[in-house]
Amino acid sequence: MGKAWLLGLGLPVAALATGAAALSWHNMQQYQQQHQTGLAWLNQSLQASGWQVQCGYEYSMPLLQRIEQCALTDSAGQTLAGSWHQVTALPWQVSGRFGVQPDSGAAAIVFMTVPQLLADQQGSWRIRAGDQQATFRYRSGSVDHKLMPGTRLQLQPLEVQGQLAIQAPYRSELIVQLPSLLLTDASQGDLELRGLNITLNSLLREQVSFTERLRYRLDSFSFHSRQLQLGFRDLQIEQANLVDGDVLASLSGVAVDTLRWSAGEHDLRVDPSGLQLYLDGFSWPLYRLFLQGDITPDVLLQSVAAKGMSLTLEDLHSSFVYQSREPAMLGSAGDLRASGKLTMAAGKADQVWQQWPQRLSGELTLNVSRSLMLGPQAELMLEFLNQGWLAPQDDRLQARLTLQQGQLLANGRAVTQLFNPPVYEEDH
Repeated sequence: MGKAWLLGLGLPVAALATGAAALSWHNMQQYQQQHQTGLAWLNQSLQASGWQVQCGYEYSMPLLQRIEQCALTDSAGQTLAGSWHQVTALPWQVSGRFGVQPDSGAAAIVFMTVPQLLADQQGSWRIRAGDQQATFRYRSGSVDHKLMPGTRLQLQPLEVQGQLAIQAPYRSELIVQLPSLLLTDASQGDLELRGLNITLNSLLREQVSFTERLRYRLDSFSFHSRQLQLGFRDLQIEQANLVDGDVLASLSGVAVDTLRWSAGEHDLRVDPSGLQLYLDGFSWPLYRLFLQGDITPDVLLQSVAAKGMSLTLEDLHSSFVYQSREPAMLGSAGDLRASGKLTMAAGKADQVWQQWPQRLSGELTLNVSRSLMLGPQAELMLEFLNQGWLAPQDDRLQARLTLQQGQLLANGRAVTQLFNPPVYEEDH
């Protein structure tokens, strides 16, 4: 009776264990397929540089755990850096731990200099059953190291995290964060960086990696030496890309809250400033071939010269104060705003220079403060007013610049004949 009861209980347990092992094996097989696909895509992306990633692996705990060793090599077959990876498959998830090998390849020289960087490194990822994406995270060690007499490097742990879809189009998000970096040098100066954040959103479009959005943010940066002082706060750089049919468009922006520069007898302070550009009309099929390494940059530029494109200055704004401590004590302060557009029409690629005056056109609206009439540039500003290139408007000065047929006009008045095309005699 007791044996029958134990047998009756043991059979479901054995069946459950067998099913769990089968699920684990299935998950490991899926991982292996994804790994091979990802490795092939990565090596295709690196093909133009001559680099390649090679991986070897072995299984432990039969079929449930996989140990990988990967190396990044150059065109000569020399190892540049290495990594290790341990993958574990369970019925409900596949997960892994990974790290950089401190003693592998040319990168080992750097890691030997600052061994703390990898001493406490932690890397992990996970795909749960039913999820369509993998989550990952990596954290380096912190560094407090004297590189040489009078020079010291302090680095808080670098963190990398994100998520990656495991099905097409393999949409992903990557976030890189560096809380602080301090480099002190008694002879060259001190550099301090705080709050670096990089976010990359991308996907696989037509078998090439396509960046949808890239954002940089830096809370503060400063450099101090005997000759130079430079610093800024809240720097933001952003780029967004869009494909519409065969056309690639890109929107880029730069903004900074405050910038300070001081050298010798000169001081400059720039308050909130920004720049935003929109590029349109780029050929996506040709750019994709360029990313794949199938065409050279020259071919890509010839396409631009033939099909044309447009560049829009959506916004430019800045305000500044400049002061000189030289005997003349000259200074200047003011602000400006600008917007405009430059267009290159389609034409023959091999005749772009001859056709330049007819194909290139644009306009720019410039609005500046009257305070720029004072300071080192006063004489130049007065000349612009006398020529009519600048015109008073309310309490400011404004100019509308247009480029047409190779001629630049400011407020309807000719500034200069920018381009005199060479005369080519026709063959008879």
